[in-house]
Amino acid sequence: MNKNFKNLIIVICFAAILFGFVLANILSTDKEISFSERRKLNQLPVFTISELIFGDYFEKTEVYHLDQFSGRDFFRSVKAYFKKFIALQCDNNGIYSVDGVLYKLNYNLNENSVKEAAQKMKYIATEYFNGCNVFYSLVPDKSYYSVNEFYPRLDYNLLSNLLNENISDMTCIEIQNLLSLTDFYNTDLHWSQNCILPVADCFLTAMGCGKVSNTSYLTTELTPFYGSYYGQAALGGEADTLIYLYNDMINSLILYDYEADEISGVYDDNLINSVDGYSVFLKGAKALLRIDNPQNQNGKTLYLFRDSLSSSLAPLLAQEYQTLYLIDLRYITMEKLATYIPFKTDSDVLFLYGAELINKSELFLN
Repeated sequence: MNKNFKNLIIVICFAAILFGFVLANILSTDKEISFSERRKLNQLPVFTISELIFGDYFEKTEVYHLDQFSGRDFFRSVKAYFKKFIALQCDNNGIYSVDGVLYKLNYNLNENSVKEAAQKMKYIATEYFNGCNVFYSLVPDKSYYSVNEFYPRLDYNLLSNLLNENISDMTCIEIQNLLSLTDFYNTDLHWSQNCILPVADCFLTAMGCGKVSNTSYLTTELTPFYGSYYGQAALGGEADTLIYLYNDMINSLILYDYEADEISGVYDDNLINSVDGYSVFLKGAKALLRIDNPQNQNGKTLYLFRDSLSSSLAPLLAQEYQTLYLIDLRYITMEKLATYIPFKTDSDVLFLYGAELINKSELFLN
């Protein structure tokens, strides 16, 4: 085989691959959502003269083609395996794996953020909940429970001490000793509801309520559950099983979504196949929710300031209250909140946040 013929074969193969990808991208249907990355994908931008002149159209088109590239998930996995096994890098997109468990690299303590979070909680307690029983608690990142010392991690104890030093007139509820690594999903940052009954008891007894671990529960198992770290790592692996607990009282709980103005139950099995499977609990991230308990008319109210960790905890706590409000300050301001709900005196207030969010308190709206 002469040299010219070899070059011709190479050119033909290169052209076939190039035009093959072009053809695949032309024929493939645009996707609205990437389930592996858990986000919406960019769509073809609408052409306008102004965006063409200022160059915005070409930038948006480039991002669109990157998002809709045929075989995107395959090439993301190739990149992840190359980084881990060839380049010997510790993480991909900030996610690393140890013994089949995925973790997020998050080790820089932001002292100003912790102090600002403390000031935010103190302000809310003083201005809106004078005369209430106010508590706060911090949930460690699951890397806190890993025995692996190779990867750096956030100093939870230092963060916790700093938060305590800057908060007064509130009762701290310590829960870190009630948790272990197996209480968290392997592919996600969240804890599994069937593992946190002791945590729920700890909160409720501190707030003068009864225990819920003495109650009988049935379980529903939903699989496969791919957590947020799974798609970011792009390394494959086994899926988790999402488990939720229910009984007659939990089944009777009424969830009201203020934003959507709709009523539902606290679980939705269909959402296991959504972008965020954890949305099975309380339908995912919401600014303001209310849980009414028709089987418990004790007149007690709990205001739960929370992040996503509380989505699976709230149905357990709600058994001991007539009304439970869930407030996510990443999506609503206190000024706006005051237009939707009353602030009742002699109620319970719990600020419950993961350490990662306290370390990034700039996400709270002013």
